[in-house]
Amino acid sequence: MWTADLGVFKPHLEAWVTEKTGREFAIDGEFSVDLAGQTTVIATDIRFANPEWAGSQQMITVGRAEIRVDTRTLWKRPVVIELVDIADVEVVLSSREDGAPNWVLDDTKPTPVAKDDGPPILPVLFKQIDVARLHLTSDAPGRTRPLDIQVESFNEVHRVDDILELSVIANVNDRPVTIAAEAGGWMALLAGENVRYKVDAQLDTFRLRSEGRIDD
Repeated sequence: MWTADLGVFKPHLEAWVTEKTGREFAIDGEFSVDLAGQTTVIATDIRFANPEWAGSQQMITVGRAEIRVDTRTLWKRPVVIELVDIADVEVVLSSREDGAPNWVLDDTKPTPVAKDDGPPILPVLFKQIDVARLHLTSDAPGRTRPLDIQVESFNEVHRVDDILELSVIANVNDRPVTIAAEAGGWMALLAGENVRYKVDAQLDTFRLRSEGRIDD
């Protein structure tokens, strides 16, 4: 099988994203793209800048990210992403006094209105997602205190019985949050019909348990 490492294109990718977004984008560490039966992308020490009005702090930094895609599914549906593995993430969300958020790349353009055109054209199945040590802060004019979310772990897996299983361990403004959930099958989720689910969630002292079936 033909393979190729496209990591040599890192400077071109950095320049392209920086030009298209108007924000500095850099991969200060490793960057590799291996094309084979599984297309694997690995990058370390990633950073994406804030707009100038938000100061010099980075909007997003990622210690390490790895994505594996079943290459054959790029030519058929659904596209199967075998693994998303991300660790050591910092996300800083903020807004100007006029309410413009830092995650909008060009706030001079009107936000397009979403249209309901039915099922997605390109369905994507995530077989496994692992996120470790994600820290998100959000501050905006008028908030009494910043929102501070620290995710110790976020894990999702597509089981052999076609059920998506999810677990989250986090803290929201120093209040512990745990979520254990499952839903499926995957085709039912995609269609939005006949979905089986089970959830057990706890936010500080509040606990929610539910299971059942959603017809539509």
